[in-house]
Amino acid sequence: MFLYVKVTKAFSITGDGANLKISLEHSADNGSSDAYASVIDFNVAPSALTLGAELIKLRIPTYLKRYIRLNYDVTGTVGTAGKVFAALVDGVTIQ
Repeated sequence: MFLYVKVTKAFSITGDGANLKISLEHSADNGSSDAYASVIDFNVAPSALTLGAELIKLRIPTYLKRYIRLNYDVTGTVGTAGKVFAALVDGVTIQ
């Protein structure tokens, strides 16, 4: 199983340290957002946030707990709010 994340609407982020941080998080129960812990963080530069860009193709680690989610954090000034598509898929093409 793979995590796949792709930009479906381009972002415009500017400023010092501007980026999009995508965190893969997991938890043993789904009752509280405090119970989630970050497993892997991806820091994506503004120049990579173009339409159609494939940001993440990652084999899901086998040690994850039952509940997983992605958390998105934008740093900098957002000129244009973008969108991403994220899914768990059976396979990905890696070039």
